[in-house]
Amino acid sequence: MIISQNQIHNVMQTYSKQKIERVQTNTRKTKALNGVKYGEDKLELSREGKEFKLAFEAILKTPDIRTEKVSDLKHKIEKGTYIIDGEKVAEKIIGRIIVDELV
Repeated sequence: MIISQNQIHNVMQTYSKQKIERVQTNTRKTKALNGVKYGEDKLELSREGKEFKLAFEAILKTPDIRTEKVSDLKHKIEKGTYIIDGEKVAEKIIGRIIVDELV
């Protein structure tokens, strides 16, 4: 008996289809046992993730510029009552340099 290439190809296709169907069936059964419907994903955030989400949303709602502070400083500068303490400025600059070098 002579077996042609087409016959071998047909047999291989049949076996591969059966294997794929078996795997899909097993996957559906496994997901059904785990309480997940076939073709459906599930996402659940941890407590920390939920807190992070709330904090991130609060940050997004905060304006980049504190308009009250800016208007107060503008008013003081215009009136000439804004006083700059040179020592405090120098301390902040030196402190920032030290932190930058440590990090």
